Amino acid sequence: MDWRPYYEREVELRRFVPGSEPYEEDRVRLVMRLLGDIRPARILDVGCGDGYLCKRYAEAGISPRVRGLDISTGRLRHAAGLSPGARFVAGRIDRIPFRDNAFPLVSAVEVIEHIEDPVPALREIARVSSRHVLVTVPNEQIPPEALCPNCLHRFPVDGHLHTFTLSDLTEICRKAGLRVVRAERHHVPAAWEKRGPFRILGAPGRALLRRLLVRAGVLGEARAKYIGVLCEKPEAGAEEI
Repeated sequence: MDWRPYYEREVELRRFVPGSEPYEEDRVRLVMRLLGDIRPARILDVGCGDGYLCKRYAEAGISPRVRGLDISTGRLRHAAGLSPGARFVAGRIDRIPFRDNAFPLVSAVEVIEHIEDPVPALREIARVSSRHVLVTVPNEQIPPEALCPNCLHRFPVDGHLHTFTLSDLTEICRKAGLRVVRAERHHVPAAWEKRGPFRILGAPGRALLRRLLVRAGVLGEARAKYIGVLCEKPEAGAEEI
């Protein structure tokens, strides 16, 4: 299926930047935790959307050379305005227009849940990476569907085609020939965690308090909203953890 018309039209309705998308900053926090102290010379962000992650890569000093790839030319126009220090190119995830091993790090943040077959897409991402691949997805999100009033066919809201657990994500990366070296879950803070008395606990303290409240039955089971993995190509020589 050709999804490009859908994503070109979506640009008119939705922006993926803080202020318009409530969880955009949470996605970035997960990426930064996965990266740790990695500082690659070049980064390619596949499915870069409006370019917010590219902007944050540059602001945080993660890499001096950042490129973004997206299927939507409308998104890329927004990205170029938001992150003028990065370079952007239109392209598909199944035919990335760069040579083998071109980037020490390739990221795909909230992307592969939109791909009909994620494994070949991850193989193509791995092809253009010389070392690291970083992938995040929604955690255990059942893709919602809606009924189109014009054609009366069901379609996936937001273009989400898959649901993933952390073990699912690890397995498809393995099938794509990648070795997972770091895995993370990201909990979006609840309303009570944003209040002054709890903010001073810091993220580790709030996470511990959340687990205790769940165990005591005060809160329902706390499920992470996003999950992610940092992978290496086997020939890079990483030790699996």
